[in-house]
Amino acid sequence: MLWVALGCGPSPGQPASVLLARHPELLVELELPVSTRAEVLPGGLDIDGFTRVREQDGRVEWVVDLPFRSTSYWRGTRTQPPGMRVTGRKFRARSDDVGGLKTWSVHDDRLYIVTASDDPPSARAVWPQAWADERGLSPATDDRSDVDFALRTMPTGSVREHGLYLPAPGRAVFQVQVPQDGHLWTRVRLLTPAVPGVVESDGASVQLRVDDELVETWSLVRGDSRRVEADLSDWGGQSVRLEWVTDPGLEHEADHVFLTEPILYTPSETPRRVGIVFVDTLRRDAVGVYGDSQATPAMDAFAREARVFDQARAPAPWTLPSARAALTGRHPHRWDEGGHVGELLAEDGFLTASIVANSYLTENFDAGDGWTVHDGLVGREASASVKRARDLLERHEDRDLAVMLHIMEPHLPYPPADVGPAPDGLEGLIAPAAAQAAYDADPANAAYIRARYLAEVERADQAFAELLELLGPGAIVVVFSDHGEELFEHGRIGHGRGLVEELVRVPLLIRAPGLPVGRSEVGATLQDIVPTLAQALELKVEDVDGASLYDEIARPIALGTPLFGDAAVGVVFADRKWVASGATDAAWFLTDDPNEDQPGPSATRDRDRLAEALGMPVHRVIRLAGPGETARLLGGGPVSITVQGGIEAIWTRPGETFEFVEPKAVGDTVTLHLKKHPRELFLLPNDPKATWTVEGGTASWVWRPVEGATSRELDDTIRQELEALGYVE
Repeated sequence: MLWVALGCGPSPGQPASVLLARHPELLVELELPVSTRAEVLPGGLDIDGFTRVREQDGRVEWVVDLPFRSTSYWRGTRTQPPGMRVTGRKFRARSDDVGGLKTWSVHDDRLYIVTASDDPPSARAVWPQAWADERGLSPATDDRSDVDFALRTMPTGSVREHGLYLPAPGRAVFQVQVPQDGHLWTRVRLLTPAVPGVVESDGASVQLRVDDELVETWSLVRGDSRRVEADLSDWGGQSVRLEWVTDPGLEHEADHVFLTEPILYTPSETPRRVGIVFVDTLRRDAVGVYGDSQATPAMDAFAREARVFDQARAPAPWTLPSARAALTGRHPHRWDEGGHVGELLAEDGFLTASIVANSYLTENFDAGDGWTVHDGLVGREASASVKRARDLLERHEDRDLAVMLHIMEPHLPYPPADVGPAPDGLEGLIAPAAAQAAYDADPANAAYIRARYLAEVERADQAFAELLELLGPGAIVVVFSDHGEELFEHGRIGHGRGLVEELVRVPLLIRAPGLPVGRSEVGATLQDIVPTLAQALELKVEDVDGASLYDEIARPIALGTPLFGDAAVGVVFADRKWVASGATDAAWFLTDDPNEDQPGPSATRDRDRLAEALGMPVHRVIRLAGPGETARLLGGGPVSITVQGGIEAIWTRPGETFEFVEPKAVGDTVTLHLKKHPRELFLLPNDPKATWTVEGGTASWVWRPVEGATSRELDDTIRQELEALGYVE
């Protein structure tokens, strides 16, 4: 056994509700088994027992249960999980299609294989991710500290949950003050191993003790999930040793006992409710309170009892950076420097749920940890997501609960809708390419496509109405979008390209105690949501870039991080907007030029305002691009640049990488030869007046903050998801 003494006593000011797994300072003793299994995991597993599914074009498809757990956040789609290898006789282990059938694929933890004969196949499968997950279940093979091993977020079936992981035999003791009329709630379960076919649990039990007095014991068998509640009012107001003990059956192998978010609380007939309603791709003018749209009666009614921010902007024109900013309160490039809103509210005693339908909000992009429940399924309809929220609210009707509901409906592709006769090519699902082709063929088709978009906005509004009713009239509610959508104002559809107002100016409505009802013309940003919620709940939040909207302080608002096209940064202050994109920069006065048709010259004050908004200096840097304004460095020929005085920093767009052949220095001059080409490259010279020479590309002075380069390689499964949503060119 491993044993550690960790601390003593409850923290001063401990909230009335305490989520034990959020307070490591309350954990005073912890015992864990040395290992949860005796045998060494094999390099691969043999698979037999296939069942015939169908025959097509002389090919036969077979199916069998996988011997390990896979993960997919994409609704109804068969995938080939990244890194998984399937080999064997009688089928071709390739990733392409044969007669419309993949040679092998995975869906819902089942393996599908295509053969050229009627003989059942046999296979051997290896998936490193499953073995990594399995190693993470055992203290002997996991590299976390004991406390981080025990208090963590884990997959529990189709969702991820936060809580106490206490494999048997184990023991965890919390020194905690029981609230008056205190009750305890959790859900205990035996987790299915990541590689269940190798070893299985023979059962385990969980005991709850208070000051060495046994309160109750619960027995578990493999696959069990049991709601656990205990009345601790006899200890109300007292500081006690609350002890969890897990005992194995005859064997301790695979006794992976997990307690979902154990909470001490005082039952309430009017618990606190927080709703964060995240409507993907919702244009500001698609909401009636901001324009003449008739698609959002529920949001319009809600606006009459909320603060409506007319000048709210997203920090980026696509989901990943904007969502990270909205949920952390920090600029997108700082999103990983602290916790998110779910963790903030959990520390104040809220159970928290994140119900999402965009790949960028799933564990694929590090968005799953820290919520009591993170329920991600790409493409899930809003009505199904609301049902998930209803189930949670009904199960926790007497305790504080915060729900973040993400609604995907306004995002392409648009499903069929009864909005009039469909032009040729638009009768079914409207994907980005089909919409663009229809507009290019006849710009009049834009009206039909916009009607299909607004039909999806109506569905989003209906889901919002249902959730609002479930939350109740006293709930704190935030409604926002991560970005808008171009609907051919500039000849194109979609988002992610550029920083035009149709993309970055977004709806933001907040109902919270003490926040005035009515319209506000003060500039706001999605980073303001977290500090505003913190003030509404009288919480302290530190190290955020946003500001509480209770104060409504006029300040510059930063923009940036397009997904497609040239890198761009910008800033808005009052009605002046400045954008630096590619090799050019320009400014507009939006009151006189709301469509940004007449760009004007920039000024020093614009760059100073961007530096103020970002909290970092803005420098005159060298932008290196391909030959010609529209060419890309990607996949190009040799490109080199020689800079007099040398280089202080080099970076590219977030998500991209670059490599150089060994740089050469002669005196104070540096020559760089590109080996791996990004779209654009930015160089901060030591001398702000440096000269340079370029071969194979173009270079120009531009204004940029010095951003650290970040990258993420997209695996095949994630890339398929993003391509379906139009996020990958």
